[in-house]
Amino acid sequence: MPFSRRVFAATMLLALAGCGGWQKPAALPAPGTVNVRFVPGGDVDTIEVTVYDRLPLNSVDLVLPSGFIEAEEIETDKAPATITSPTTPFAVNTPGFVQRTTQSNETLSTAQIRIPDRNIYRQEWQEGSIRVQLGRSGASQRVMILAAPRPPA
Repeated sequence: MPFSRRVFAATMLLALAGCGGWQKPAALPAPGTVNVRFVPGGDVDTIEVTVYDRLPLNSVDLVLPSGFIEAEEIETDKAPATITSPTTPFAVNTPGFVQRTTQSNETLSTAQIRIPDRNIYRQEWQEGSIRVQLGRSGASQRVMILAAPRPPA
């Protein structure tokens, strides 16, 4: 194999090896977005509620005919940032390439509700709802009632 082809082949292998760990950053959802789902690829007894709004989550409850269950944990990220990288994947770790950070005025909040009895949830989910309270008490407080998600198969 001629020298120039070996150099080209080696250069391509190095470039491809540098691309392996690069992932495009996830974009933030549109303001006012609410997502209710079972944790994907995780526990089949955990509902995840994600809200991207100017107001942070204050409380989240699963309301069923047999009672209600409060969210175990609520995490909020005020003004989350996204990083925009160069369009060329192998340039991400190269000195001299600039990454841009975009700041948001919204809050990204996530809550998880653990379902203690899957059988009861399967029987009652169609009559159930998710009660989401945004903001603290006062004029800016807002409450949303959402449909309970279908249990995983």
